[in-house]
Amino acid sequence: MIRRFKPIWLAALALLLILAACGDDDKGGTNQNDKPAGPPVIPTKGTASNIVTLAENNSTVGVHVGEVMQLELDANATTGYEWVLSEVDENILRQAGEPEYRGSGSDADGAGGTSIWRFEGVAPGKTILELYYTRPGEEGVEPNQIFYATVIVN
Repeated sequence: MIRRFKPIWLAALALLLILAACGDDDKGGTNQNDKPAGPPVIPTKGTASNIVTLAENNSTVGVHVGEVMQLELDANATTGYEWVLSEVDENILRQAGEPEYRGSGSDADGAGGTSIWRFEGVAPGKTILELYYTRPGEEGVEPNQIFYATVIVN
């Protein structure tokens, strides 16, 4: 006599097989996807990923000890405004050289450019990097713009 399985039993068996395949097979260890994401780290010296821009404003960035991070901020020297370093722990992240201004290459009057700052990771730690876009010498005036980032050096 041939017995026929009812479709409900086949569905239950299929569900059990699917659930068994999805089970935790790492013997109680932590799944790699469960680990909290660390801060972004800029990988290697001399690559484009060492460049930080206004897009990273109010975020966390990373750099390795001995590596240089380049900060590129939109600026316009013709307006009298310039970026001024407000805060950084130089025991962790040190300014490397003087900032430079690179024009846009446009011949138009008042064309903007980029203010370029370089910072070297000195020692492991965390510091605030804050710059103000302001007119030097103006007292009691709020900055036109603020760049703020947490930098983790490792």
